[in-house]
Amino acid sequence: MMSPALIGRFAPLFALAGKPVKDFSKEQLGQVATALAGPNAASLLPVLERIQVRHPDASPMEVLGTDTAKELFSKMDAKTRAVSETTICTCPFCSMNFEVQLV
Repeated sequence: MMSPALIGRFAPLFALAGKPVKDFSKEQLGQVATALAGPNAASLLPVLERIQVRHPDASPMEVLGTDTAKELFSKMDAKTRAVSETTICTCPFCSMNFEVQLV
């Protein structure tokens, strides 16, 4: 059984399930991003907007299975892996941030 918190989180997806993504407002896309990514919704919203343009007749349930979505998520995964191999350091003298490759 799904917890009430998860039901509340995914409720916007159920409400938008039968509607093609071309009819979604930016606010509704934001609700989908929030349901899928939680606090990281801001990073997912541009991805959903790009998918919306490329696959306007897809439903929300279909949109994540499109080739565009798979390609974008693959690129995001590769970027995440690259970022996880680095760290951000701050210079103690000038407070400038810089990225360092972990060995």
